[in-house]
Amino acid sequence: MSKPVKIVFTLSLLLNLILLGYAGGCAWKRMSHPAPFAHADEQTQAAFKQAFEQNRAAMRTDMEAIRQSRGALETIMTAEEFDRAAYDAEVAKVLDVRDGMGQRRADILGGVLEELPSAERQKVVQKILAKLTEDRPGKRSYGHGPRADKPQADTPPAPQE
Repeated sequence: MSKPVKIVFTLSLLLNLILLGYAGGCAWKRMSHPAPFAHADEQTQAAFKQAFEQNRAAMRTDMEAIRQSRGALETIMTAEEFDRAAYDAEVAKVLDVRDGMGQRRADILGGVLEELPSAERQKVVQKILAKLTEDRPGKRSYGHGPRADKPQADTPPAPQE
């Protein structure tokens, strides 16, 4: 083989390996984070997508407010003299924004659920409850097992002596 052919072959091989890695990474991500309502019909998925798309601007505004508060909180917490009143005020802002985000999400879900037929609501109810209560099966905190002080949903509480 001539030198130019070897170079082209090597570059082609490298490009194919990179594309294979990219495709594998995308497939892994898709499998590890499935679409929230993949088991629902297309009409239901479209209704949820449209409802969340309509509220995307408000969600972005809230996230930007939290980012700004984070900068302010960092300044307050790293200051030479700690100002407890400023800290409490900034934390209250963050908590208010997060509460508003949760309420908006619940309102969006309620609006979509109101329009769905009963059979479709039955299909998505477990996903919605898991999202609202943040009690997802298999969810672990920082790689640790389930909390010892919280009985699991599928096991009865331990007898007390």
